[in-house]
Amino acid sequence: MTSVRSIAALPMHHDRFVLGVLILAAERPDAFDATVLANAADLAALAAGAWSAVVREEQLRRALNSRDDIGQAKGILMERFSITADGAFALLRQLSQESNTPLLDIAQHLIVTVTNGDVST
Repeated sequence: MTSVRSIAALPMHHDRFVLGVLILAAERPDAFDATVLANAADLAALAAGAWSAVVREEQLRRALNSRDDIGQAKGILMERFSITADGAFALLRQLSQESNTPLLDIAQHLIVTVTNGDVST
């Protein structure tokens, strides 16, 4: 087993957030000079940018999927209570806040309930 004699930790920043840390380790003391650390900082920045892009793509994909469910739930409420789209969204938002449940979960529960015929009048 070898011993680590040098460690450098470089934060992986993107925007105002730290997404992770790039850690360098070496067996030799004082292994990381200014050039190595500058190059490692560049690598950390590139990795953070790539990771941020992956996360953003996933967020957009989820948003598109959730948009359909929220739209369907709004339609159900609009038909059921003769309210506008804005009114239906406000109702979903209110239910979400009062129950401390994500709005998407409320919308999906409503859809499942209606499609199973469990909605009481």
